Amino acid sequence: MSAYVIMFRDSTHDPEGLKTYAELALRAPSAKIELVASSKLGRHRVLEGDTIEAAVILRFPEWEDALEWYESPEYQAARKHRLASGTFRAVLIEGMPAGAGE
Repeated sequence: MSAYVIMFRDSTHDPEGLKTYAELALRAPSAKIELVASSKLGRHRVLEGDTIEAAVILRFPEWEDALEWYESPEYQAARKHRLASGTFRAVLIEGMPAGAGE
């Protein structure tokens, strides 16, 4: 069953550090990642709760694939720069089986 990583950027205090993060994050194993949505590539609107600067949704074939990516040494090296550069939230959510909402 698919899994989704949803990341929210609440605020940035080091734009250069975010550039370093983006460069390093590309080195993480990514063959199984599908970018589903990004506020950098489209609009976003907060309907409830605190405002955010940006958001991204990544889809993985399986829960384990998402964890493998997130816990990889390459992504963990990048993650340090992301967390030092702003305030973020990240959530891993398991997808629903086909027809589950019917």
